[in-house]
Amino acid sequence: MARRRPAGERHTLLSALSLVGALLIVGGGLLGLGRLLAPAPVAPRPDVRAAAPRTTPSPQAGPALTPQPKPDARRLERLPERPLATTGPAPSGIYRCRENGRTVYADHPCGAQAEALAVAPASAGLSPDRSYAEQLAQVQAERARHAANQPVRSAAASPARAHDARCAAIDETVRRIDAATRQPLGIPELEHFRAQRKALMDERFSIPCNG
Repeated sequence: MARRRPAGERHTLLSALSLVGALLIVGGGLLGLGRLLAPAPVAPRPDVRAAAPRTTPSPQAGPALTPQPKPDARRLERLPERPLATTGPAPSGIYRCRENGRTVYADHPCGAQAEALAVAPASAGLSPDRSYAEQLAQVQAERARHAANQPVRSAAASPARAHDARCAAIDETVRRIDAATRQPLGIPELEHFRAQRKALMDERFSIPCNG
């Protein structure tokens, strides 16, 4: 006849079995929870560089060339030709030119790179290159020769006519100087003509001349 275990031993055995079962249940639950929380495996990405097809660079296209319009031949024919910077000689054979910002006088036409300027008309032998005394002496000599060639009508009329002729010559010379100074001139030329005009006006006042 089997021996019956005491009640206290059976209770201890049941408690141990219950504890083992509880531990197994808890361990299984933790194992399942760990699997659920574990990250899913990531599939390897394909190599894009290896998969991408190779392309050869195409030559860069240059800018499009726009055809230039051809010049109108009829228009070119209508364009006037620019004359060279030359003018005819002055009555005294002197040319007045502006070159490199300076005004020069020459005995030949102005060059292609020079600008031809109008020359003041001859004023009874006046010239910027000569002194006033020389020019006055020349004018007086010319007037004297001119008076000598004229027929003498009367001794009383000759001095009066010579006086009037001299006054007319002074007035004419002053008018020519005024016309010359209205043109673009350099400072030395302007001073030269002003000195001549002053001397002539002094002589006109001393003769004296009427008007």
